[in-house]
Amino acid sequence: NYDVEVIHAWGMTEMSPLGTLCTMKPDYAGLEGEARLDVQGKQGFPPFGVEMKVTDDDDKELPWDGRTFGRLKVRGPAVARAYYGGIGSEQFD
Repeated sequence: NYDVEVIHAWGMTEMSPLGTLCTMKPDYAGLEGEARLDVQGKQGFPPFGVEMKVTDDDDKELPWDGRTFGRLKVRGPAVARAYYGGIGSEQFD
């Protein structure tokens, strides 16, 4: 009715704050109905220059399968390396 496209985004202050953006990449552009909603309901992709991975407590990379839990690790040009004054430095690798 209003010709508005809703886009799902996620982020954290430590990440500029944009972490992921769910836009329809060319591979998915032709999807319709439930198939399109399945893609749009996901977190999306990191912006250019941002890398992400999920690891276990021993830093072993885990699969991106939508079920496995772990530690989300991100890096990029606008991702914090530490908090001001070094507070919480154990949270940063």
